[in-house]
Amino acid sequence: MNMKILKYELKRLIFSRMFVITFIIALFFSVLDLYTQIIQGVSGTAPFSKWSYCKFLCDINTIMLLIFMLSCTGLFSRNEQRVREITSCTSLPQKKYLATKCFALFISYLIIALCCILISLAFYKTTFNFRSFQNFLLPMLIILLPTFVFVFGTSMFLGSKGQTLLYAWIPIVLILSLISFNKAPFIDIFAKGYVTYMPTVLPVDSIGEPVFRLSLNFIVSRFVFILVGMVLYMTSFKRLSIKS
Repeated sequence: MNMKILKYELKRLIFSRMFVITFIIALFFSVLDLYTQIIQGVSGTAPFSKWSYCKFLCDINTIMLLIFMLSCTGLFSRNEQRVREITSCTSLPQKKYLATKCFALFISYLIIALCCILISLAFYKTTFNFRSFQNFLLPMLIILLPTFVFVFGTSMFLGSKGQTLLYAWIPIVLILSLISFNKAPFIDIFAKGYVTYMPTVLPVDSIGEPVFRLSLNFIVSRFVFILVGMVLYMTSFKRLSIKS
């Protein structure tokens, strides 16, 4: 990991006009979603239930990944190809250069995710005086991580074959995020259908809330998405290193 390149890439990404505009949109969407959708609860659950928070994460994950994929397109632009041609003539290993670029993209996604999550925590504290934020750690893990790894790996794989394919992948991801696959977790990449359907069929606890129970099929599907994403990323990384 080259720290100089990492700092440069982060400055270039975070202070770009596209990132700033989409970042503001993501924050605005988070607030809007919390005060219009999540405050009512999801599928009869309390607004601060794990199911409701999963729904919030599904909603913001869509826009966060769209921003991330738009940032990924720069990795396969003509200007970037020229830069790689230049750096290939230096002592800097191409694998290290590509790894640094990818890590900068990951950090940019993480910044947006953390800011949106902090907004949600402030919402729960001020609106409901809810402070048991440790209850949301599992939803963050199962909703954000598998989808991010899958979309990242797929974007890198398609981008390594051609920037046009990556641009075509962006609207497909948007469409998939809008469709609810209630009983098909292996298709429901964003899990939006799953988290709204399951509370309607699960038994309730002592206070009348649907228990937070994840089916085996859902858990396996999340591992499959992570595995596929990692394989596609490694394949694309190897291809890009050879091209350079």
